[in-house]
Amino acid sequence: MKILHISDIHMDKTNNSRIAYKIKNALEEHSGKYNNLLKPDVLVVTGDFTCSSEPLEFQNALQQLHEIKSSLEIKHFVICPGNHDISWKDDAIDGDKKGNFKFVNYKNFVSSCKDEGILESNTSYTSKELNQLMAKRFMSYSYTEDDQYAVLIIGMNTDEMESEKRAGQGYFGQDQFDICKRLIDTFKKRLKMKKLVVITAFHHHVLPVASVERDTIEEPPKFSLTIDARRALDFFQTNKVDLVIHGHQHQPSLVSWRNSTKQGNLHIVHVSSVGSMTDKREKLSESNRNNFAIYDINHERIKVYYYQNSDDDWDIMEVTQNSPFQIRLSQSPRISHERIMNYVNQNDRWIKKADKMGPLSIKELVTNLIYNIDSDGSVPYEINNYSRYRTSCLATVLECLYDIQLLPLEDVKIMQNKLFKLKDEFIPKDKKIDDIIEKNNEDKPAWGIDEAPSVWTTSKALSALALTNYIPCSEEDKRALEESVIWLSNQAYDNLAQSGIGWGYQKYEKSEACSPNVPMSALAIKALCLCLNHQYVSGNNRQKILSAIKKGITYLDANKEEDATKCVWKYLNAENISVSIWALEAWKLSTTLIEDEFYYNTYHRIREKTLKYAIDNLPKEDDDNNLTECFFQATKEQGLKYKNNMKSDKNFFSFTPFIVSYLIRENNDYVNNENVISVVKWIVAHRNDSWLIPQDYNSNKPCTITVAMAINVIVNWLQQQSTMMLDKRIQDLLDFDFKKNEAEVSEK
Repeated sequence: MKILHISDIHMDKTNNSRIAYKIKNALEEHSGKYNNLLKPDVLVVTGDFTCSSEPLEFQNALQQLHEIKSSLEIKHFVICPGNHDISWKDDAIDGDKKGNFKFVNYKNFVSSCKDEGILESNTSYTSKELNQLMAKRFMSYSYTEDDQYAVLIIGMNTDEMESEKRAGQGYFGQDQFDICKRLIDTFKKRLKMKKLVVITAFHHHVLPVASVERDTIEEPPKFSLTIDARRALDFFQTNKVDLVIHGHQHQPSLVSWRNSTKQGNLHIVHVSSVGSMTDKREKLSESNRNNFAIYDINHERIKVYYYQNSDDDWDIMEVTQNSPFQIRLSQSPRISHERIMNYVNQNDRWIKKADKMGPLSIKELVTNLIYNIDSDGSVPYEINNYSRYRTSCLATVLECLYDIQLLPLEDVKIMQNKLFKLKDEFIPKDKKIDDIIEKNNEDKPAWGIDEAPSVWTTSKALSALALTNYIPCSEEDKRALEESVIWLSNQAYDNLAQSGIGWGYQKYEKSEACSPNVPMSALAIKALCLCLNHQYVSGNNRQKILSAIKKGITYLDANKEEDATKCVWKYLNAENISVSIWALEAWKLSTTLIEDEFYYNTYHRIREKTLKYAIDNLPKEDDDNNLTECFFQATKEQGLKYKNNMKSDKNFFSFTPFIVSYLIRENNDYVNNENVISVVKWIVAHRNDSWLIPQDYNSNKPCTITVAMAINVIVNWLQQQSTMMLDKRIQDLLDFDFKKNEAEVSEK
């Protein structure tokens, strides 16, 4: 994207200016060397259109701007008022007096710009309320988006001093910073991990231009710095504004600024000013000439080209000798595969071989999966297929790798932010393959643009965020997260009479496949409990969700099958190991929130029965069918809520091997259980084909969800083994020292 920046035209009532001609001629003259600059996308004018804010002066100035726009085929304007564009005379001032101060009169500026359609806001991008606030402050903006980056240019107003004595002295005001921040946040939310280049434009200075600075306390009307310049610079740094552009002193300048006392914020603000484009030489100092700038922008850098009058001919403008200046932009955080692998190597030191399994290393297990994580944190559905990306895949990979401490904190945060933004925004890598679901209004808080909005995707996303200690970045994100938790709570079917409430894949009574079931209910209850524990919900909403959790446990209680030796839950009319463990896990989490002796005592009664049932019924390593059992199946004909978007039957993943991680954490004695070792051996034996279980995934490639779960099981088992061996060695050492000491005492 390219921006043409001019300022300080100072048009009078005669219109014999050659501004448009000089700019077009200058760009064409250098088109051989700088061909990409010939057609700028946006024209930014940073004030002082006129000499004295007369209507005819505005009319002539705007005619010049339209000639520039037309001759260079520019698409958009961004403009800001200068101190010469305001009426400061008593008889020109409209409105009431306020003490000895008078409201400045923008009448001619606003009416002229609106007649030309320049100040009209684009309501398709921002809220009506935000546009109204901008209109009141005479702010404008332009926004463009590309595959790799977007550019937001915000025109601000520094002519806010409502005093004749200080007419034209620069000032922003806090409310203008608030509006600017809301605008930046609005567009950042649209972009996920894509780079947003932010540019602010206004008239007055925020840094001195040393060669012509005449600012003194004795001459306040000549004071070019805004009164709140330091607050403005701090705001630009905090909100990661990349480039600040202005005019006013008719002097080109480029300065890089950073408040190094702000810990942790290394963002650099680049401040560019241009000279005047007036034909009135009396407006220029003896050493100064006409000047304008072109900013050539991509996602990595901004090239700044300054043009000025030739030494030989006033009508000829040349690129200055030291152009272009190159500004390196700070990049959005990206996943570093090398950083993760270095972290893996550090965690690999404690294991060179595994007892009963032969040589093995964590690096060997995770390398393929790590390099399938996209640079923005996305995770594809299948290994080595960089087109199909899913919420559930990212959630599972994040949760599984975080659990075994194989992700650096920087990469955890990138994946968390990506996962959070997938709720509202999803850019497909391949539009021909990736499904894009248009969510109904009632399902807006759910995850599932890339999958059907469902209890499944939302539970997985919320659980992963909570388990990795996600902290919302803003109050807006906090509210959005709370809305998602409330949405999940409201998806329960409440017509189950005395059997509490249960969740299905989606809340959709017309589909049998969406009927309440134990696995979906357990997933939802787990996510809700984790979200309450992390304070994602507050006030009355917290009490409502607690009530839903309690009713959900009632549903699980009503659907369990218990006798003297076992407790089990079913799915599709068959006892299911994974579902039983999920139900037990959800019940356990609820006991930290629900103060009810019945639920607490029942959990402790059924805990050992359920764990023992799961251990005793784990499939043997040669029993592939049981190791690949699914917990959810639905055909297109069964009519899911968003069935029109189903390209194939829904047939989700095997979780049976994954429950080993839960079992051995619940009881260390299970680490050396014969059935547990059998499952671990089965997982290790299948690692060469990356745990490909094609009959369960509508695919002939291994699924990243299965790979992540398999890695989690192996590393958890190895870590538990290592811990037990270390504990045994320490105990043996303690026992040895005790016996040795006892023998010495006996001898004495």
